[in-house]
Amino acid sequence: MATEVRGATRVSKVVPVIDPTSSPRNSLSPQKVDDFPEAEVALEGGSWVTTIRKLSALANSEGFDEQFKTLFDDHEASYLRWKEVFDKLFLFGEEDLIAVVTRGILSSVDLSRLRALEELCSPTFFNDSGLLVAVRRRILEVLQQSRLRQQLASQPTPAVVLQIPQEIVPIPEPDDDTEISKKQQLDIAKKMEPAMFLEDSPPVQVTAVDEEILDACAALGVACSKDRQFEQARLYYKLALDGYEAKLGKNSAKGLKVEYSLVCCSCESKHVMTEKLEMLVQKMEEVLGKEHMVTLDALNSYGARLDNLGKYELARHALEKCMASQERVLGPHHTKTLMTVCNLGLVYKHLQMYENALELYERDLADCERLLGKDHPSTLMTVENIGNLKMDGMKEFKEAELYYERALRGYKSQLGKYHEGTMKCVKNFKSCLKASNNAERLDKLKDEYPS
Repeated sequence: MATEVRGATRVSKVVPVIDPTSSPRNSLSPQKVDDFPEAEVALEGGSWVTTIRKLSALANSEGFDEQFKTLFDDHEASYLRWKEVFDKLFLFGEEDLIAVVTRGILSSVDLSRLRALEELCSPTFFNDSGLLVAVRRRILEVLQQSRLRQQLASQPTPAVVLQIPQEIVPIPEPDDDTEISKKQQLDIAKKMEPAMFLEDSPPVQVTAVDEEILDACAALGVACSKDRQFEQARLYYKLALDGYEAKLGKNSAKGLKVEYSLVCCSCESKHVMTEKLEMLVQKMEEVLGKEHMVTLDALNSYGARLDNLGKYELARHALEKCMASQERVLGPHHTKTLMTVCNLGLVYKHLQMYENALELYERDLADCERLLGKDHPSTLMTVENIGNLKMDGMKEFKEAELYYERALRGYKSQLGKYHEGTMKCVKNFKSCLKASNNAERLDKLKDEYPS
């Protein structure tokens, strides 16, 4: 049976949060995180180096329009969304210069560029979870620096002392008619400390009563979870939750959202986690309402957990309810709606409702291609799911081969030849080729992937 890909997954030093009225606490050090199979995490889009290479390929002005318009097949809105973010970053040149500018953004205090880089790392763009952690950590640091400067201006002796990097090297703004010169970029590279990029950001203390900083802390928790840094993710979630409860009171929308994230990131058994999600959904429906976005996020995850436990009818009921509400509130083409569509398709497959499952997967695929691009990792996950359905359920092996071929080709390009997502696709593809008795193609695949 194929290894399935679920739609709900398209879900260093620690930056401690402290109350400025309390005495400073010791910095919390990160702990080694072992494999954590219980958590649902996104397919990472590769390391930051992969993203740099993609940016380099797109950074040449003569190739940008052609590549992006081809990627989105004349879907103008999606093309413009990418171009807007790309233009904010002002990236151009060869790979080494792109890396220099990216490092410069990560060591700067330019929130506009940091936010643009954050968006570029998100699942709807390059889906680079490792770089996303670095960007969100830097945003948290910059926000804290700004607040502390405000405190320094208003208080002779601030309550919190922040370890600010010794030297911050922002990227210079270009003149109206000139681009950043190669010499300027190389000068920046000479000044910069490489350790400031991903691994060794200095520890920062965060004011717990500042809601914007708490939002950044929760966002960093999400990024850590996507990057499988679950111990850090739980820490940031708990710190954000404590802060929200102190500032907004118990059962606020933001607090409940973080509480939901904590449940999904816990290491308890599947049964315990499902029970907690059920209670949390009931609580959210009472406090926030049945069609609040946070409630629907939790309901989608609850339905997916029921499916994992083999409770398919209960899962079907939960996900059909969730999808109907999301279509009313968010629209049928919203990314969150599509996650539920994908999860419900998987439930239909388990209930042997193959035509229903195929209808949902094809709907998901069409929207992913339009919104994200034909080779986006989320699009490829749906392509692979259709292959799984064609092989396991409908026994249409030749058609399944076509979907696996496309998924594998895309995974190797987007994630890398030996990425976890790529290897899962290889495993499924081999099973399909065995079932269809396609010995010639199977031998070629075994030559490329012997194990």
